[in-house]
Amino acid sequence: MRKRLLITGAFLLALLGLAVQASADDNGIGFSVQMLKNEYQADASKSYFDLLISAGKQTELKVSVQNTSDTTATFDVSLNNATTNDNGIIDYSRHDVKTDSSLRVAFEKIASIKESKVTLNAGETKIISVDLKLPDKEFDGLVIGGIYVIKELDAANTNKSGYTNQYSYVYGVTIRENDKEVKPDLVFKKIDVQSVANLVTIVANIQNPTATNISKATFAYELKDVKTGKVVKSDSTENHGIAPNTNFNINLRYPNDDLKAGNYNLAITIKNADNEWKFDEDFKVTNKEIKEARKASSFNLKKKTNPLVIVAIAAVGILVFVLATAVVVLLKRK
Repeated sequence: MRKRLLITGAFLLALLGLAVQASADDNGIGFSVQMLKNEYQADASKSYFDLLISAGKQTELKVSVQNTSDTTATFDVSLNNATTNDNGIIDYSRHDVKTDSSLRVAFEKIASIKESKVTLNAGETKIISVDLKLPDKEFDGLVIGGIYVIKELDAANTNKSGYTNQYSYVYGVTIRENDKEVKPDLVFKKIDVQSVANLVTIVANIQNPTATNISKATFAYELKDVKTGKVVKSDSTENHGIAPNTNFNINLRYPNDDLKAGNYNLAITIKNADNEWKFDEDFKVTNKEIKEARKASSFNLKKKTNPLVIVAIAAVGILVFVLATAVVVLLKRK
């Protein structure tokens, strides 16, 4: 298993209401990435690509990658659509992920790069160019993606436990062609029982079908046993971000494997300063669903060869991911 610490120059940006400042300092990780301002930059004070550009136009987005270490290093560069992960955070790190059915203009489709792998000598700097070609038909709202740079691992970066520290930078790109306001919306899609992080989990899928982001949102849910009327699980978390034209899951995990078959009601509220959405769904959990989720969880655990991972995957794995995400969001906060 890899433990990745993501260092960003402009992650989530104003999309989550955070002012994030890029830094020339490599933060001790052996490389740095800098954004070069673009002619279509709408706000020069932003530390990410904030583009206001007409339909059909072309431009180049440029970032400089510097190897500040004393050894040769190789970097992978990818152009990624913005997604919403299951922690309710806008994520730019995943490439070629299945897009939501509502997405009409994808960043990965309108942006291209000639060099997806760059090898730099110690102290060397190289400018990476991204070609951006806007569709001829104008769109309203936002297209969001990221230029993601990650340093490849070598033997020296891998320790005996199988855990590694892998560092990356991501520069967000927001593209709009006009100033028309797009009203945000959320839609409840489905609910089922799955294996998530090797735990039996009730999974509620929510979609943002609109071409605008939702920032600083609070997620709250309450799960009731319909037969008894008792609240069996509840939670409320803050500071979530939802990318345009994406869907994500709200996961109700059962670490003690104590989910029982029966009829349930799930009430979900998602809100920020400007909007509020409420969903109220009755559903049935069957013994078959629980059995299949348990089987999937057991199979995934058996595939692990490291006994420490087998024991700790549910607890440590989740904590590592949450802590890494917290670093991403909080780093360089003004």
